[in-house]
Amino acid sequence: MTEEKIVQQLHEYEKKIIKFLQNKKIASIEEIQKATKLNKDAVEKAYQIALDLNGSIVLFSPGATSFSMFNNEFHRGEEFNKVIYQL
Repeated sequence: MTEEKIVQQLHEYEKKIIKFLQNKKIASIEEIQKATKLNKDAVEKAYQIALDLNGSIVLFSPGATSFSMFNNEFHRGEEFNKVIYQL
C-alpha cells in the first residue's frame, strides 16, 4: 500500500469518527477541534512546571488524530513550534 493510499484512508477514518461523534451527540465539530487543538495554556503550564522542577524536560506527543486541522505533519509541527517559541 502506498503512502498516499494510507493517508487517504486515514482521512476517511477521521470523517467517520467525526460523523459518529456528531450523530451520537457526543461532540460537535467545534468540541472535537477544541479537544484536539494545541492548547497554548497547557504548553505554558507544562513549561512553568518544568522550570519549577529545575529545568525538567517536557515531552509533547500527539495523543490523537488532528481531524484534518493541518495540511500535513509538517504544518502541524510548524504550528506547534510557533507556540513553543512564544514561551
